Amino acid sequence: MKESIAESLEKYSDYIIEASKLGNIKIIGTVEKIAVCGVGNSGIVGDLLKNYFEELALKIPVFTVKDFEIPAFCDSKTLVFVISYSGNTMEAIKCYRSAVGRGCKIISITSGGKLREICKENNVDVIKIPENLCSIAAFPFLFVPVLNVLKQNNILEEIDFNSIAEMLKRADFHNKVSEISKRILNKKPVIYSSKRFEGVAIRWKNSFNEIAKIESHYNIFPEVVHNEVNAFEEPKNDSFLIFIVDDDDNKYIKKQIESFRSLIVKKAESTELRLKGSDYLKKLFLSVYIGDLISLEVCELLEKNPEETKMKSQIKESTSRVI
Repeated sequence: MKESIAESLEKYSDYIIEASKLGNIKIIGTVEKIAVCGVGNSGIVGDLLKNYFEELALKIPVFTVKDFEIPAFCDSKTLVFVISYSGNTMEAIKCYRSAVGRGCKIISITSGGKLREICKENNVDVIKIPENLCSIAAFPFLFVPVLNVLKQNNILEEIDFNSIAEMLKRADFHNKVSEISKRILNKKPVIYSSKRFEGVAIRWKNSFNEIAKIESHYNIFPEVVHNEVNAFEEPKNDSFLIFIVDDDDNKYIKKQIESFRSLIVKKAESTELRLKGSDYLKKLFLSVYIGDLISLEVCELLEKNPEETKMKSQIKESTSRVI
């Protein structure tokens, strides 16, 4: 029986520990580039990994592929993670075949489906994850094994997943979750962050869309101040702005956010999630978790079904018939 999103979120810390046991795979040869192929809930892994590599100033570039084919520059020195929770995502399967054609190093992460089947046929490494989850709640099993593979191959340094899990259990964020959830009702949440947390902002937007079934979008600073600010010239706006801010953000970004918030105070409601501490990876996990909890609480307040995804299923079905 499939686990509900609420049940999965209650086990978020435990799932991080469980997922940290996956991904003990040795990569053969040199890795000069990393591509993460996946869409929707699987695609967020690439966004977060890219943010993490940039934060660590690592020289290996990370590319996210949310399409049907990998870029032409991918080759035998490119490590390609093909991620599909169901294993039947058309984009992921097409990217897998594209990566095979380009001679890339491939690791797939899936609960089963067609992707697992074709990987086994071609002796491609597959990280098998639990089958009984909603895809959006499977985040620890999609992201943690990727980190573990890179750690095992000395591309990333040692990661203390136990410490991350314990931090999440101790963190006091429930009042913030409740406050934001209640204030979002009947508004359109807009998530803003620096580029350092763009993956988190995307995840929040996706969670509001999929779990809460509400319209949402995101943007990053400094891009916001060059175009989007003009949308707030009108006296009143029905958006609810959420600023994900970090003590380590660039001083210019901090000033831009401060200035923007002072100008829109009477035109749109806003709040902030302030991230503290020196461990960037912990802040990634914490902020993703908080966003999912807020989305679930908004869904419950609106009396909707968080697991229901009718339109997504209909579009996938119609697309599969075309192709």
